[in-house]
Amino acid sequence: MDAHTAASHLLQASSPTSDPFQLFHAPIYSLPPELIVYIIQYVLEPDTRLRGLVQLSQVCREWRMILDDAPFLWASINAAEGGPPVSIAFVRAMNAPLILEYRDKTALINRPTFFRLAGERIGHWKSLSVYLSGYSGSWDVILNDLETRTAPRLEELLLHGGYVMEERMDQVTLFGGASAPASLKKLSLSHIAIDIAALHLRGLKSLNLHAIPEITSLRLFEIMVESPHIEAMELNHISSLTGSIQSDSDRHRYSNISLSHLTHLAVVDLPISFLNLLLSTIQLPTLRTMELDCEIQSQPTSQLLSVGLRHQVSTLAAIVSGAQNYKVTLCSHNYYQITIGGFDITFFMDVLSMDHFQECFDWISKFVGVPLKELPLELDLDDCDPEPSYLEWFSRRTNATKLRLYSDPYCGTPLERIIPYLGRPTLVTPVIWLVPRVEILTTNLVWHEGNLDIVEMLERRYSTQDHPELAAPTPFREIRLSYGGKGSSGWPHVNQEFMAEVARIAQGADVYWEGQKWLDLDFSDITTANDCSP
Repeated sequence: MDAHTAASHLLQASSPTSDPFQLFHAPIYSLPPELIVYIIQYVLEPDTRLRGLVQLSQVCREWRMILDDAPFLWASINAAEGGPPVSIAFVRAMNAPLILEYRDKTALINRPTFFRLAGERIGHWKSLSVYLSGYSGSWDVILNDLETRTAPRLEELLLHGGYVMEERMDQVTLFGGASAPASLKKLSLSHIAIDIAALHLRGLKSLNLHAIPEITSLRLFEIMVESPHIEAMELNHISSLTGSIQSDSDRHRYSNISLSHLTHLAVVDLPISFLNLLLSTIQLPTLRTMELDCEIQSQPTSQLLSVGLRHQVSTLAAIVSGAQNYKVTLCSHNYYQITIGGFDITFFMDVLSMDHFQECFDWISKFVGVPLKELPLELDLDDCDPEPSYLEWFSRRTNATKLRLYSDPYCGTPLERIIPYLGRPTLVTPVIWLVPRVEILTTNLVWHEGNLDIVEMLERRYSTQDHPELAAPTPFREIRLSYGGKGSSGWPHVNQEFMAEVARIAQGADVYWEGQKWLDLDFSDITTANDCSP
């Protein structure tokens, strides 16, 4: 709702007349100013908040006075609002704690102007969030005031440099070399060279470091010890971390760090030696989610599972306790991912290895105590072109009830070759159907002219005449189809004859096209295969 509409609704709702001379005697003006402020706060759109406030302050002198007396309304300042509203907000926010956000992709105010206005009020900053995208220019203008002055009320600092760090960026010391303010509770740094040591961080509740150069393992452990109430920590792509601490006294001091309030831990693409050191050092009694994502070449047991992760077995058992299902993703980018409860582990390697996966699968089952063989599994083949033996392994060792087959329209693997195998029993004894208990099939392997391979696969799975000695596969409960773009047209059109055949064979299963139920589709609003040029 825009500001004028909001004002109109407020006035009309409280006044039976449209007479302009009676309008200012409307009952709304008998409401306490704080209630009017509350109503305004409720009806303003978050993305145009300042522009809305500027418009409302122009309705009449009374509204201008009410809004001027509520500086907190102006204190959330986003550069995307544009120059005039932002400039007005910095003035009218007065001494209210400021929540500032600047994104170079959406900013509608000159960058030097925004940070000059912000710098003049640095003593009132509560939160500063800066997001730059790739090569988006120098940090100099942004950090001018942060380098030389303190921000005594700052609670959150987020500085994200996109995916590319500025070339030859020297390490920046914040707050004139002074320690970070005691009020700082959330710190998130990405692709920016900040002198972490000089901040003497303590008392953090949330820490996110991504591609930060020159931070040592010792410094990171010091932050953990000085922030015992930290609740969330994410460490991503920090190559300077090592798996050793040189000093005997430091090794003793940081041999057992209890993070009794940490509920979320994510470690992504860190040196395996540091990962093992970290996992063997910290105690996480209240952890709810753990994300491990790393590159590993040899077998996972010898490199990680039985080295660092074994120290967290009781923690893992707690965060997966009560899980009703789990998910496995195999991807052509040579990684596999296992997600169960609050535990998410991903391994990258040179070549996707089923032996590697089986070892990890068995370790989780045995040491974490999760009955992966019985739990319903969602199997996701994401541009992965596996050997049929891979699917056979999942058919015999797991209870796969959902299967997703996805191939990138432009550079995907020939995943469609796996579809015929789903419609025939295995050659290896004991003979079974592939993934016989799958109830939900999702795939974008549908082309312009429809798919004979999908139709034939369904016919064979739903007919037991050729294999009366085998237990029939579970009938599909849902079949979710979408267009893969590998035909002669890139548009998601539908082949009605093909879809009708799928629905007929599937015998009552819910069939979907592009997320919509087939029986509910209005063909006057969508393109059919017959409408498209070959």
